[in-house]
Amino acid sequence: VRFIYNRQERRGVTQLRKNLHFLPIDARIKFKICVMVHKCVYGTAPDYLSDLIRRRPAKPQTPRQNEDFTRLDLDHSTKLPSSQAAFKVIGPRHWNCLPRELREVEDEDSYKSQLKTHLFEESFETLPTRNKSK
Repeated sequence: VRFIYNRQERRGVTQLRKNLHFLPIDARIKFKICVMVHKCVYGTAPDYLSDLIRRRPAKPQTPRQNEDFTRLDLDHSTKLPSSQAAFKVIGPRHWNCLPRELREVEDEDSYKSQLKTHLFEESFETLPTRNKSK
């Protein structure tokens, strides 16, 4: 960001990142994980990844219940190597925290665009907006 804006000083770059629509590092990691989970859910991921993700089992519905079939099962008991276990646990956790409308988007490009917007708003919602009318 400093390179793009030709800034040498060590002042904060959060507002500059926001202007460029750059996600913070933690949000970029969450973005990558959620995209991999999306591929698993909609059948475009390799089998070794898809096998780690399970949809939440359907429950008997009452007339007032609207079952969310896009949620994933959280499996905390695993004997997998740590890298696979990490995806098996954190993938469904991130996925289930997304809004239902976002989890239901099947088109990958559309999903990525909406996911980035969601994560951007989530990351920068607490930042004050600067008044430029000085």
